[in-house]
Amino acid sequence: MARKGYVTLTLTLPSGARKYIYGKTKQEAQEKLDQAKMLLRAGIDLEDQTTVAEYAQMWYNVYKKPNLRQSSKASIVNALNVHILPYLGAVPIQDVTPMAIQNCVNHLSDKSRSLYRTVLQCLRAIFDCAVDDNLIIRSPVPKRMKAKGVKKTPVRALTVEQEKTLLEALDGTRAYLFCWFLLKTGMRRGEALAVMRDALNIKDLENASVHVKRNLVFVNGKSVLEETPKTDAGFREIPLPRDLAEAIRDQMSKSYSLFLFPMKNGEMMNENSFRAMWGLVKARKKPDPQFVKKQKEKKIPDRHPDVKRIIDFDVTPHMLRHTYATRCIEKGMDVKEVQYLLGHTDPALTMKIYADYCEEQRKAGTFSKARSAMSRGAASE
Repeated sequence: MARKGYVTLTLTLPSGARKYIYGKTKQEAQEKLDQAKMLLRAGIDLEDQTTVAEYAQMWYNVYKKPNLRQSSKASIVNALNVHILPYLGAVPIQDVTPMAIQNCVNHLSDKSRSLYRTVLQCLRAIFDCAVDDNLIIRSPVPKRMKAKGVKKTPVRALTVEQEKTLLEALDGTRAYLFCWFLLKTGMRRGEALAVMRDALNIKDLENASVHVKRNLVFVNGKSVLEETPKTDAGFREIPLPRDLAEAIRDQMSKSYSLFLFPMKNGEMMNENSFRAMWGLVKARKKPDPQFVKKQKEKKIPDRHPDVKRIIDFDVTPHMLRHTYATRCIEKGMDVKEVQYLLGHTDPALTMKIYADYCEEQRKAGTFSKARSAMSRGAASE
């Protein structure tokens, strides 16, 4: 089975079948033949034609599906179906080269760094397992390859004045208690949405607290209530300020739902209902003048004509969590205390918040000293 213009060598496999080795030169063909013989001696079945898609499915079913949380499984399935298998799925796993891996991840350059990292971790895990299963002798994923992609915009804490503005803007809405709760507990969005009556200790308002014991995630538009927090460190008890505890107690006395933040019908919050609630926050944010101009040019009606737009800063649930951490640091709490309250498994995450805060404070102090030194009347040399 010769190829025109190529040198062809033949290797007889243990099954008796023949494998043809091609090279542009005799030396290249001989090197490939020697490589094939080495693989045979290492126990690699050169007749195996398992594709990346077939092996990735087995890897996911055996190693990931039984052990991961819903949100983590969804992340891996997305990485496989959208970012790996369209590029490598039909290729026999023995034929994947480092260049093919590079071509697979090239399209991620304008995606988030976290997505790039997830895809790279999946590729490493799949091909490392293939090595363990003697399908290949070494992984084609280069060890030097690192996650690139677009870095996330650093999360900024709200100022005390911005906290006040946010709550004033939301007063009387469903989003008011939710934002107040995040600002004073630092809980993750899913942890807050999963708070039920049995997690609230609000009989004694002076010693009120909330126990973090569950997590609510949205997967493919569906709500999944996980009976454990995001991490083992997520199990924690967070003190509640008296005024917030009193508001929560009043809210629960008027509600028949088991959840602190349910849908209007009392059931567990779903993704559409959460978006509607958070839409109350977005509606109060001052829009970009250029956006308003384009809306008017297109004759698109204002969806919230009666809403007073007074929020002139960005705000997300995660920013409220970050704000809580910053307030804790400002009150003199040490790293371990903040780590516990935030439910961080890795102290490096808490340390980064500390470092960012200290850097901003140091910069503000430096600027203040510089202005003072350069002001009129300052001593000069």
